[in-house]
Amino acid sequence: MWVLVATALVFASGCVKQQDWIDRTLVTVDVSGVWEGSIATQSGQPAINQEVRLELQQQGSKVKGSLRDFGGRVRDIEGSVVGDMFSFKDVRGDVAVN
Repeated sequence: MWVLVATALVFASGCVKQQDWIDRTLVTVDVSGVWEGSIATQSGQPAINQEVRLELQQQGSKVKGSLRDFGGRVRDIEGSVVGDMFSFKDVRGDVAVN
């Protein structure tokens, strides 16, 4: 009887849904190119005169490029794409977008 219970537990533990490395690294979009837009505050309100330009190059899930703000300041950025979500930070750690 105990052998049957132990065997059932072993097989049941293999059926638990776990996120594997394929799910975590799946890339479904390519963000390469030039993107322009405006910055919003955390409350969702548009920031005044905060137009930005992203120039991005993507290889697999890794993204590198630059962020240029309205004042002409350019920051090097690094990011990643997981599924259809893109997140990045500037290499100095001043800006992060998740």
